[in-house]
Amino acid sequence: MPTSTTLNNPRTTVTPQRDSGTTPPPRTGKPTGRSASRPPRAAAVPESGSTVVTVEREAQRTETVRLLEYMRTLPVDDPLRIRLRDQVVAEHMNYARAIAHRLHRRLDGGREDVEQAAYLGLVKAVTGFDPGYGTGFLAYAAPTIAGEIKHQYRDSSWALRVPSRLRDLAVQLPRARAALTQEQGCEPTIGQLAEHLGASGEDVEQAIGASAAYRAVSLDCSVDDENGLPLGEFLGAEDPGYERTVDLHVLRGLVAGLPERDKRVLLMRYFHGMTQAEIGSELGLSQMHVSRTITRILTELRAGFGLPEGRVTRPRAARKQLTPTCSPTP
Repeated sequence: MPTSTTLNNPRTTVTPQRDSGTTPPPRTGKPTGRSASRPPRAAAVPESGSTVVTVEREAQRTETVRLLEYMRTLPVDDPLRIRLRDQVVAEHMNYARAIAHRLHRRLDGGREDVEQAAYLGLVKAVTGFDPGYGTGFLAYAAPTIAGEIKHQYRDSSWALRVPSRLRDLAVQLPRARAALTQEQGCEPTIGQLAEHLGASGEDVEQAIGASAAYRAVSLDCSVDDENGLPLGEFLGAEDPGYERTVDLHVLRGLVAGLPERDKRVLLMRYFHGMTQAEIGSELGLSQMHVSRTITRILTELRAGFGLPEGRVTRPRAARKQLTPTCSPTP
């Protein structure tokens, strides 16, 4: 019989193996130890309700594919094709709504807007589905609906309206720039980015400029921590003084080319504020002659500015604001 031998270390016990000719006693079917207290496991039996639901879903999917196959055989403007499309869309609106609710948690758009985008993607999926590819309708509709939602989200998330071509190119630019920088060890050029993206250099430049239109900054935000000045205070505006300076320079040349009597008429009329009768009395002319002279002078001056012909009337208060910088020499 086998014996146990204890070595000097009392914690170590060596039990020799049984002889090869000795066979272990057969196991009985009775459990021992903890296993005796465990109840036997029951066999997994599928519920009848879940089986019925699975069968109904498979039948619905089969019927959907059959309707779509028949719909593709009809002309585009056939009323029956439109009714079949509407029927399939109505049967899968809950599916599109579920995708919209799942993506709504990750997007900033309104819930109704996301649902409308999901319905639009569902219509596109029903219209573009081809049963000949061998895939189920739901496998085709799910990415189509999600893609339409994300596309609508990208459109609404940009601060300015940017063409979809440039918007998609602007999204690809950061990855392309990072890949080329890692490959070359330096910042890529416009030509290298265009070659990598398969676009023209002009499109890449426009996409880089369009990237700045993703987020808008309020003109009221503070950019000066010390004084608290808003951004709008640092933006320049068109100065009307430049246009006035150019007009005065052009007017000086036009007045210099007038005859001396025309210069005196302008001086007395628009700088001294004299009436036509007073000018006529000063120059020995009739009031009608003075009126015709003023009309002719103004027509010539307007032609020098490239303006259409017409009478120029100036209020008396505005005459006092004129400076004699380009007054004619009497």
